[in-house]
Amino acid sequence: MANERLRVPPQSIESEMAVLGGILIDNDQFPKVLDMIGSGDFYRVAHGKIFSSMVNLYNQTEPVDLVTVTDELRKNNNLDAAGGAAYISSLVDNTPTAANIEYYARIVREKSILRRIILVCNETIADAFTDSRDPEEIINSLASQIIGLGIYKDRTEHIRNPLKREYARIGAQYERLRSGEDKQVPGYLTGFENIDSVYGGIQKKTMHVVAGRPGSGKTAFLANVIGCFAQQAPVLFFSLDQQAEEFARRLIVFGSKVDNYRVRDGYVRNEEWSKIISAIDEYYEYPIYINDDTNLNIQDVVNITQKHKHEHGVGILIVDYLQMIRRPGRDTENNELGEISSRLKALGKELDMGVMVLSQLNRNPAARKDEMPNLTDLRGSGVIEQDAHTVALLHWDPKSKTPGVLGEGMLKYIIAKNKDGKKGTLSIDFKKPIYQMIERDWED
Repeated sequence: MANERLRVPPQSIESEMAVLGGILIDNDQFPKVLDMIGSGDFYRVAHGKIFSSMVNLYNQTEPVDLVTVTDELRKNNNLDAAGGAAYISSLVDNTPTAANIEYYARIVREKSILRRIILVCNETIADAFTDSRDPEEIINSLASQIIGLGIYKDRTEHIRNPLKREYARIGAQYERLRSGEDKQVPGYLTGFENIDSVYGGIQKKTMHVVAGRPGSGKTAFLANVIGCFAQQAPVLFFSLDQQAEEFARRLIVFGSKVDNYRVRDGYVRNEEWSKIISAIDEYYEYPIYINDDTNLNIQDVVNITQKHKHEHGVGILIVDYLQMIRRPGRDTENNELGEISSRLKALGKELDMGVMVLSQLNRNPAARKDEMPNLTDLRGSGVIEQDAHTVALLHWDPKSKTPGVLGEGMLKYIIAKNKDGKKGTLSIDFKKPIYQMIERDWED
């Protein structure tokens, strides 16, 4: 019992300092933190006071920096209790970047929840020892308090805050356009001009689904876009449908424009080796992190993504493909795939990432005359459609194959859902042997 009394409650002082230092470095990160923690979540009292002063300044639309925070604490006679001006300055000195602030805020929140669980349980134990309350009453009280702790902070806020954030985003985009950066879009570019203009790029906190039957070009589409993504932000790619080496070969083929079958079998012409080496050199330096473990469940995907967000600042998550994530098999396929889809969407919002998910279609299109897919063909769950910001259906038209040319023809990129804009069908020349896709134009 003596050792138990000496236990230090769960806490992470380093994470608390990183959160406060990150806010002082970059005020734009503050709204993300406010969605996750409050001043009462800090273990060190001084940190709670500093955070509270930051919130006061933010609510008054004042800048949150060393000078304003120090003045706010002094005005409320809290400067000494917060450690003094020198300590507040040290928070910035000891925080090299604000890039991982959400990761640290999550740790602060988790430690806070653990401390509250301990408190509630200790109070319940004390009640049980007194033997003065009905057991059922104690159980109901415990359940109510545990549920009340919640896993997430209450995200309710005044409408002025999202209005302010959206005004800042629109203004920044407007300034980019005025300065002549007319090709700038809010999200990550895919490299397909027509798709980017309709989507506004693959935007953070949104999930984009690309679905198709086997052999329709889903993974080839990834080979076309992943390099473009990696030039804008680190990419985490769960390659559940094929080994990492297989996808690496696709990148080599796409980058070198050397026939896939010759690359696969080693029948490479002497003059093609320089192209292959050049393609490898290009992708070698890109921040693409690939995981081809086929035994992952959704919690594994969440944990690994959080880790690489912290370590590498991942901006884009790609899963190939959704139905390959291992399911426990305790519920229907629809319900379990719906849960996986919802977790992936929430992960993108939580970690401020764009999410691209590949998905299988069922066999319904093959039974129709035109074989064209539609949203009802998404295999497994209507929740996937609900969760997705956009849904694109790929259709390889066998009638469009170029006469006398093996593996070349027309791919239909059908935007079946788009929350923010146009739907329609984009024609893409698809040269399967080298995985090259060249967009044409929208069909009438």
